[in-house]
Formats: sequence, structure tokens, C-alpha cells
Amino acid sequence: MKQIDTKAALESAAKVFAEAFHNYPIYKFCFPDEIERKRVLLLLFQASVKYISEFAYYDGDENDPRAILLINSPTAKGPDAWQAIGLLFDYGYRLPLRRTLKMLSIFKEFERARIKSPHWYLQAIAVSPTQQGTGIGTRTLQFARSLAGDLPICLETSTSANAKFYLGHGYAQQKQFVTLNGKGTEVWTFVSR
Repeated sequence: MKQIDTKAALESAAKVFAEAFHNYPIYKFCFPDEIERKRVLLLLFQASVKYISEFAYYDGDENDPRAILLINSPTAKGPDAWQAIGLLFDYGYRLPLRRTLKMLSIFKEFERARIKSPHWYLQAIAVSPTQQGTGIGTRTLQFARSLAGDLPICLETSTSANAKFYLGHGYAQQKQFVTLNGKGTEVWTFVSR
């Protein structure tokens, strides 16, 4: 995998991220309008690479990536939930107050669900829809594992298909809950063994 370190790679990777996560339950819940969701996902990815993710990688060609990995080491000092939402504002996107509070609550729930001991945090694996089922997700997860060394990797997902994927690759389920006190989307949290 190669680091996302050029504007072309960032823009191409943002498109893969937006396509891969377009129907992801949490984003559908927070952004029901499809056009708005696509725009937010493009901005969110670019903000994540620039300000949140310590390491951002892609697999494939810079102009046509097959998979994306965003991951943070235990020493990463990423922004808190308020700062993460603020990054969207920096990119010119204004979230309505109700959705801002909804997203903040969900981000806080994710933070509380993670293990407290030192760990790597897998923010996202995004596989191009045309590449899903080819093994690229497995190779990307293996690459993440190689970065983490002996430390565990924590992650969350809101799809049962992804939950099965992580279970099948040796991750232990930590928690399963529905965000926003049962009014949001189902989430599974995992830690590598």
C-alpha cells in the first residue's frame, strides 16, 4: 500500500471512500438525502486524511485506487468529536444543529466503546465497489495488522456483513449496541486478537 500524499491520490481516494460508504447505515441515518450524503462523505474523507488519520494509505493506482486504509497509532492525538464536526465546517459544509448533535452523540458512543489499553484505531477500510469480493479488503486488513505489531486494533462497523468479515479474520466482538439510546443504527465493535 502507498501513502496518500498527493492531491490526485487524495481526490481519487475520496471518491472510493464516498462510493464504499454511500449506503453505510450510520451515514444514511445522519444524511438521508443521497446527494448531500455523497458531498459530506467526500468532505469527511478529505478532512480525515488531513487532520484526523495519522496514516492514510491506498492500494492500486493513484488515480484509480482499489482500497483505502485510515488508521491511527496509540500515540495519535486526533481531534475529539467536536473538532471532527468542526472540520466539516472548515470545508464549507454547515450541518444543521440537530444532525450535528446526532453525529456528536454517535462519535462519543464509539469513543466510549473502545478498549482503554493502548491500541491502534482502524478508522476506515474502504474498498471500491468494483473490487469487493476480490480479497483486497483482506490484504488491506493484513497490512493494518502489520502496522500495529503486537498491539491490538480496535474498530467499529454498522453492517452485519462487515461484522462477519472481521469475525472471519480473527477479530473478537467487544460490544453490539444501537446508537442514540436505541433510536439510531446498530453498531458492532471489535478488537484484534
